[in-house]
Amino acid sequence: MAFFHLCISSLLLVFIISYIFQPLLDARRRFPPGPHRLPVISNLHNIGKNPHHAFARLADRYGPLMSIRLGGVRAVVATPADAAREILQLQRNNADITGRGGMDSWHACGYHANSSITLAGGTPVSVAREAFAAVAGVLWRSMFSEDMDAATTRQLRDVIEEAVVVAGAPNLSDYFPVIAAADVMGVRRRMDNLVGWVYGIIDVQIDRRRRRRIVCEPRKNDLLDVAFDMEGEVESEGWVMNQDTMRGMFMDLLVAGSSSTQVQ
Repeated sequence: MAFFHLCISSLLLVFIISYIFQPLLDARRRFPPGPHRLPVISNLHNIGKNPHHAFARLADRYGPLMSIRLGGVRAVVATPADAAREILQLQRNNADITGRGGMDSWHACGYHANSSITLAGGTPVSVAREAFAAVAGVLWRSMFSEDMDAATTRQLRDVIEEAVVVAGAPNLSDYFPVIAAADVMGVRRRMDNLVGWVYGIIDVQIDRRRRRRIVCEPRKNDLLDVAFDMEGEVESEGWVMNQDTMRGMFMDLLVAGSSSTQVQ
């Protein structure tokens, strides 16, 4: 009980010190104006359930550029699209791709990809799901020279969709880093489970190929064979190709490549 009281007292002391000295630090950094903050929660009460509506309402009072504090995290909000685009271009030397407008042909593709095409038999086809399955299948075959079965494809899509939701969900640990280790809302645990599932299907392929290489089966000359050829090598940056590196690399390729076909 004494240890618990000590932890609570320490947390309160950290919050009090932060609340007292943070305005002094912010004044030296010349942040844009913003709403007055409350102790501990700062400006979380100004956002509510619809952040875009809240930011638009606050922009009418504080201008297109404003600063808010989300718990212990400072954020600068650019409300108009033009202001956000200008900031991204200045920071990235006009190398930003996502901030640029799309061509008319691409808008047409996006319209059709977000719709359902009906076959002669009357069965609707989700173009987004079919595109995801096609891209995931190509990536899987290029990495492991095997076809991804339909059940794994569906599960992978569900995992990616859930990961997007988990990554975008509010998390107290993001606003109060001092309690991040406690994982109060279970966000880290959920994300670990999703990543663990992807690692699991990749580990099956790595272990299977390793056994085949031991008995000198013919090479597939795919990405996994190339990774095995590099296994144990120390690169100039200091990283070593091993099973952890392999599955991390393959997960990045698989998830990033597949999720780029998601159309909601």
